[in-house]
Amino acid sequence: MNLLTVLLLTLAFPIASPAHSVALKQPEAPIQTIADQKHVLVLYYTSYCPYSKKVLNYLKKIHKTLPMKNLGNDPKAKEELKEIGGKMQVPCLIIDGHALYQSDAIIKWLSKHQSELEPG
Repeated sequence: MNLLTVLLLTLAFPIASPAHSVALKQPEAPIQTIADQKHVLVLYYTSYCPYSKKVLNYLKKIHKTLPMKNLGNDPKAKEELKEIGGKMQVPCLIIDGHALYQSDAIIKWLSKHQSELEPG
């Protein structure tokens, strides 16, 4: 072994002496990964919008549901959508407080996260 190899091995695998060792504290609770967490979802839609209907039909097709707010009969929902998403456009899927517009993009996201949706 040449000096460079020894140096690289020493850096990669340092030898810990009792004076330099540090006890690692074990976490008190299990660490929850992002994959374990469910997203907070709300779908803003109108019953007369063809793009909203496209998303609703997709949910029906896959037998899933999620919290929904119909802007056609809920004035408060209109204000919420404007505040969260910044514009009055449906369909809009709010994912953890972030707006996702466009029916195809929403369907793509829902397809990828079907396991997180409630049976419908």
